[in-house]
Amino acid sequence: MKKFNANFLILGILGSIILCCGVGIMGLHLHAKTISTRSGLTVRMNDEAKSDVTIALGIHSDKHWTQSPGVMGAEFDGVITNHSYSELNHWRVQIKVPDGSYIDSSWNGIYDMHGNTITIYPPVDYNRSIAPKETITFGFIMYTQAGYTPKDVTLTYFTSINLREYGLYWILIVIFGVASVAFVTYLSALSRLRYLERAQKKSKAFISQTLQLFAHAIETKGDYSKNHAKNVSLYSKELAARYGLSEHEQEIIYYSAILHDIGKISVSDAILNKNSPLTDEEYENIREHAERGANLLYGFEYVPGIADIVRHHHENYDGSGYPFGLIGEEIPLASRIICVANALDAMSSPRAYRDVLTEDKIVAEFRRCSERQFDPKLVDLVIQMIEDGILQKRQAY
Repeated sequence: MKKFNANFLILGILGSIILCCGVGIMGLHLHAKTISTRSGLTVRMNDEAKSDVTIALGIHSDKHWTQSPGVMGAEFDGVITNHSYSELNHWRVQIKVPDGSYIDSSWNGIYDMHGNTITIYPPVDYNRSIAPKETITFGFIMYTQAGYTPKDVTLTYFTSINLREYGLYWILIVIFGVASVAFVTYLSALSRLRYLERAQKKSKAFISQTLQLFAHAIETKGDYSKNHAKNVSLYSKELAARYGLSEHEQEIIYYSAILHDIGKISVSDAILNKNSPLTDEEYENIREHAERGANLLYGFEYVPGIADIVRHHHENYDGSGYPFGLIGEEIPLASRIICVANALDAMSSPRAYRDVLTEDKIVAEFRRCSERQFDPKLVDLVIQMIEDGILQKRQAY
């Protein structure tokens, strides 16, 4: 569940980044479309404050003449330069001229004259917009007061917002691209992880069933041990969980518990099923199953440390066990856990020489053997397990 929630948290974060970037980019696009122009931008000739757009108008040096006393004729040439990265639209030029002035001819624009003001609009078929870093020209021949020089000239225009001017736009584009790639990559990795997890579960299930079958083959050597490996592995994993071990550590103990008696494969059926007391030689033969099992399991890399775990599962907490007489925490924790689980199944199973012990007697026996045969911390945990009904989950004989 934690892994599931973490995946959804990551997906939510990546999705939120992509959504925010997408909304931001869309917002800028919408801004460019719905508020595509800015009105009231007026440039006066020789106005340094508006350096992104300039207008110039002057008399052609070779084309001016005296028409009559006090009146001159001249060619006036104008230039509009767009220094910005935005496109200029719907431009309009207004020129203040002396009273009595009139236009004889014109080009590159539609000219309208009212009073002493000339207004020039874009032509119908061309020059309706001025591209970024581009220039257009216009001009006219006008008769006006001698000595007149254009001074009062203004340009009013609208400009389309060019998103390339906005650093935020490119930042959002980059973030959007990176987040999209990360999102797709994460989804792909998550899909691959799910596949590997399913494959791992199948692999673990196969290994567990294979080990159970192998343990069952050993158990058929003696009637007393039917389902013993299943029960010991069940109790061992529960003890490991209550002790606070990780899932990986629990798995190691679980698989080790399944194969803890594998060394008995070398013990004869006659000894395993003998109803009378064992001789010293027979007892020694049985004691050797722990060491033999460890030797069989060397090199079984799927379960790290399984050989040592199996070797020491008959060591006693006070040092009276075998094969090495280890004391206390010298005994591997996994071996101590399997030792307790092994005893629990033995006491709750029928034997030729006694009936199944009651839960009260089992609890009393564990308390009696605490710090002698068993780790006292594990004794407290196994008693809790018994009180919680663990024996009702065991495999029946």
